[in-house]
This record gives sequence, C-alpha cells and structure tokens, in this order.
Amino acid sequence: DGSQGVSHAAFRRMLTRFGAVRMTNQEWAGFISKYDSNRDGFISFDELKVLFKDYAERDHAKRVKAANARQQVVEDRYKRRQRAREVEQKLIGPPVPVEGAEDVLALHFQNKLGTVAKTISMLDREGNGLLPRD
Repeated sequence: DGSQGVSHAAFRRMLTRFGAVRMTNQEWAGFISKYDSNRDGFISFDELKVLFKDYAERDHAKRVKAANARQQVVEDRYKRRQRAREVEQKLIGPPVPVEGAEDVLALHFQNKLGTVAKTISMLDREGNGLLPRD
C-alpha cells in the first residue's frame, strides 16, 4: 500500500502477542540490527522476507539433523542385528571349540561379563575342548 513497513514497536508487539516471542531489550536490538537492513526504523516487506527465509532455513537444518539422527539409530540397530545374526550363525552347527566359543560369547556379551573361560570349562564335561549341544 506504499507504506514504509511496520514500525519496530508495532512489530515487537505483534511478535509478542501472536508469535509468543519475548525478547530482552538487548536481544531486540540485535534482532532489529540484523533485519532492519536499511536502518529506517521500519521492517519492510523485503526485510520480512529475509526474516522468514532465515527461519525456514534454520527449521530445515533442524529437520535434516533430526532425520540424520534417526537414520543413525536405524543403522546402529541394523548393525546390532547383523552382529547378533553372526553370533547365532557361529553357535549353530557342529560343536564349537572352547576357544571359538569364548570369542563368540565375548562378542555377544561385549566383554561385559569378564572372562568366559571358567564358564566354558564347567560346560566342557568331557574335557576335550568341545561343548555339547544339549
């Protein structure tokens, strides 16, 4: 309509009432110095477009970061399942030598249970270094 734009005071009131944006005077001064590029005391339509563009880019960056985090969770879950399948495959089949079983169990429990040798020696009833399937 040919107006210069919205005055700083009117724009601040509008943001406070409708956008629930509350800023200290220092924050407001920084905000105005960034978006009132011609320093005329008004926020013009072009300056407002820059503001919305900045917010849209920031929100897009947040969405991309969140999507990347979700993707990382999916990849980590896939790796854990793959590792579990590998352990399961090693446990299926003929008797496992004690040394191999210790490695498999250590991998499965990620060395959180300490040495497994004592447990395996208890399970090796025949003392031949092989674990029975039963």
